[in-house]
Amino acid sequence: MTGRDAVRSTTTVVAKWRTDQVRDEMQRRYLRQGQSLRRIARAMGCAYGTVHGVLTTAGVRLRPKGGGYRRKRRTP
Repeated sequence: MTGRDAVRSTTTVVAKWRTDQVRDEMQRRYLRQGQSLRRIARAMGCAYGTVHGVLTTAGVRLRPKGGGYRRKRRTP
């Protein structure tokens, strides 16, 4: 494989994950089902960074590591 072929194959793989259909599926899993980025990556057969990139490019606000959003505690 020459350097040029390596660039083409990498571009093809990245482009595969940038389709609207894949983005919508990732958003559905993350926002509606509450799945983690790692779980989505494992289920869809791609890297964590790919899921992170697709969702952030789509404007999705990501949850903090280790769980959901924390609500402010009400003081009695």
